[in-house]
Amino acid sequence: MTMALLPRFLVSNAVMQRIFMGKNERQIKTKFLFAALFEPFFISSLLIIGLSIIILFPNLKTQDILFYTLNNVLDNSIIKGFIISGILAILMSTADSCVHSYGLMFYNDVLPKKIKTSYDTIFLVKLSTVIIGFLSVFVATKITIGYNFLNLLLIRYKFSISVLAFPIFIGIMGLKTDKRSFYFGAISAVIYLIISEYYFPKFLNSFSILIATILNGIIFILSHIIINKNIIFINRKNI
Repeated sequence: MTMALLPRFLVSNAVMQRIFMGKNERQIKTKFLFAALFEPFFISSLLIIGLSIIILFPNLKTQDILFYTLNNVLDNSIIKGFIISGILAILMSTADSCVHSYGLMFYNDVLPKKIKTSYDTIFLVKLSTVIIGFLSVFVATKITIGYNFLNLLLIRYKFSISVLAFPIFIGIMGLKTDKRSFYFGAISAVIYLIISEYYFPKFLNSFSILIATILNGIIFILSHIIINKNIIFINRKNI
């Protein structure tokens, strides 16, 4: 419920990568207009299919729903082929956008400056993307075995939204700040999430993302004021 109240697109690497690859503002607006028109129907269709399977086969395990549907519910091989192709297309489109964006972040934020100046930029970006790709496959096939996928997804959103949503939003608004304010806000959000997970009542976990994001924003602004003594917004249209 809390996740629906927060702008998840701000922490979606796939979405941000598509924004940065846009040729101009008009193309980006058109792209998101089509996404806004078709995504509700797409999500609704998935929900209807999932709920229908749960109602028709209440004893079916969650991890077996897809394969059971393909093997026992759908008789037409052509329809099966379209469904499998569509699933693969969705996964590949999102995965390559995430891997590409993570590779760029690895190059910009992790690699030492000495390495950046010693090798070609394009080569290092490609190498970073390959490293992130192999690490992603390793984590997906080794470390996450035995975990519920939904829980992993919720953990990912819990930390990424709480840590990144407010700084990205305030950055888009034009606040001129530095990384120290971000660190103070991010650390406070992470500490709250960990404490709430182990020491707070369970009903508060439904609001942990929202509370952590608000706490992040308060600490972020306070630390910015203390460090920089003022608040300056940049008019990005004049840049």
